[in-house]
Amino acid sequence: MSDAFPVVIYHNPACGTSRKVLAVLEAAGYSPEVIEYLSAGWTRGQLLALFAAAGISPREALREKETRADHPHLLDDSAGNDIIAAMIAHPALVQRPFVATPRGVRLCRPVEQVLGLLDRRPLGDFIGHDVGTVRAAQEPPADLYIRAASPEDIPAITAIYAHAVSNGTASYELTPPGEDEMARRYAALAGSGYPYFVAERTGEVIGYAYAGPFRPRPAYRFMAENSIYLAPDMQGRGVGRRLLVHLIEELEQLGFRQVVAVIGDGRRNQASVRLHEAMGFQQAGVIEGSGFKFGRWLDTLLMQKTLNGGATGLPDPASLPERLFDAGR
Repeated sequence: MSDAFPVVIYHNPACGTSRKVLAVLEAAGYSPEVIEYLSAGWTRGQLLALFAAAGISPREALREKETRADHPHLLDDSAGNDIIAAMIAHPALVQRPFVATPRGVRLCRPVEQVLGLLDRRPLGDFIGHDVGTVRAAQEPPADLYIRAASPEDIPAITAIYAHAVSNGTASYELTPPGEDEMARRYAALAGSGYPYFVAERTGEVIGYAYAGPFRPRPAYRFMAENSIYLAPDMQGRGVGRRLLVHLIEELEQLGFRQVVAVIGDGRRNQASVRLHEAMGFQQAGVIEGSGFKFGRWLDTLLMQKTLNGGATGLPDPASLPERLFDAGR
């Protein structure tokens, strides 16, 4: 989602309501900054600023169940500053989740409270935390079609990528490339036999995915790096998953042994992380401070999935990477 509309959630992954609010954000196409405050902790200034922005008092932000059981004195009217000190010492005492966007800050209980903070609604229905679980629209459109990309798709691919470059941090490019450059990149990959797919709906390209060499040096040749980009209004609808399924299946058939996702701004682009986790990718490491975009430093997350048994056997001489190597490519 665009950094012009940043979203931050103060999240407790053990809390059902917090998980559901995060699901709503992702279903609306956001990649929120997720602050897991149980591990990150709180500062006095942070808490006071958060409560002031939300228009509530520290007493109103207390999670009463934990407070009544373990810190009953904080429920007294005379508790005053003791509440903030207790929250710093015991982060779980803070009610959750808080969400901050350019439209304000709210304690989002019930789940529906988050909708007033967003500039777009989630695709699909959801139910509040009192009666059920979020039902974000994860199934792709029924008329979705995945096919191999062609040169005729370059204008649509260029437009989708331009939006990602200009508004997001998944790509570390700063200036969107034009159609000629995108056509050159496509031809280089497709001409070497690497998979390159588009997602199409009623004749319109709404997303694309491809794989290419992880690194140019030949010993890396059995590793591929995958990339997926979607039209903004198709995020959170299962289109990326369908593209990734096709990509993985094709890479396996071509004889690759590893596929790597290099996720820009990986700590914030949680939708991409969860997609890859759902497809069996494992986190392989974080390169901290490896990008600088929109005035801030970005961490890069590496995720990896083993294909065709990985390193348990010798390479297949008939595989695409071996054939490209034999041909001097």
